[in-house]
Amino acid sequence: ELCTGGMPLSEGTQLLSVCKGAPNFILDFCTEQLMEDGTTAPLKEADKKRVLDVVDHYSSKALRVLAIATRTFESMPFDTDDEDLSTDQKFEA
Repeated sequence: ELCTGGMPLSEGTQLLSVCKGAPNFILDFCTEQLMEDGTTAPLKEADKKRVLDVVDHYSSKALRVLAIATRTFESMPFDTDDEDLSTDQKFEA
């Protein structure tokens, strides 16, 4: 069975944004990490280095590594009726 426990979402969460990509790029935008017990903790530079060391290990074996980042929202962070917003402005929100 895959991911039997799922990912805990905080109360009031209505939306979940998920992004995947190269770990070195994704980590630049991350400020928290999900711990094994389901809590979150600040993602410090030492943590990022540890993750990138693991990525380098797998990459040295010709394995492709992807990172996944999530963010929860209680509501959309921009006005969905504003047709003047560019895609970039929506992602910046």
